Amino acid sequence: MSEINQKIIETDEFYEKMLFKEALRTGFFEMQSARDKYREMTSNIQMHEELVMAFIRIQALLMSPICPHVAEHVFSLIREETNILDSKWPVAGEVDTYLIKSSAYLMDTAHRFRIQVKALRQNKGKDSKVKLGNGPFKATIYIAKSYPLWQGLILNKLKEMYEVSRISILQSSKFCRNMGTMWEYVYRECCLELSVTSRMKKYIRRD
Repeated sequence: MSEINQKIIETDEFYEKMLFKEALRTGFFEMQSARDKYREMTSNIQMHEELVMAFIRIQALLMSPICPHVAEHVFSLIREETNILDSKWPVAGEVDTYLIKSSAYLMDTAHRFRIQVKALRQNKGKDSKVKLGNGPFKATIYIAKSYPLWQGLILNKLKEMYEVSRISILQSSKFCRNMGTMWEYVYRECCLELSVTSRMKKYIRRD
């Protein structure tokens, strides 16, 4: 539902700015993509009927300013009590951006899994060690809850540099000059925290 709420907000903003092409993109095409993703993720179970009906109604309302006749026909198909011209514009609920990003990550990972399995199947004749049969049917995904220490130090340092200059750090000559200093800083902090430097030594330039 968060993705639907997000599309309501985006489509409404585009209509306010008279950007009808963008409103069509978010209100129709991206809504359809969200529906397809939901259908794929619930392939082993049935889709929730109330959610599907809410999706159809909201999308019809979002499209009513630019294709009112089609939207009205959709309303008649789902047997709405009022016509679409007398219906209120949909109000967006809470948008959980963390949930949306997690869903996008999961779908992207599943897509990469399918590509890798397809590549293995195509190459299995060349490598006798690859025995897939009809599988694999399962995969285990490990997700880190936090960055490794050295990555966290780098991100914090980059954030600090950006907040000071307020320009793209990659376009800043000062950033390039400070790269060596930053790596030395990260190296020292990791040594103090972990007392393990073997993974960091290859990133430090020795003059």
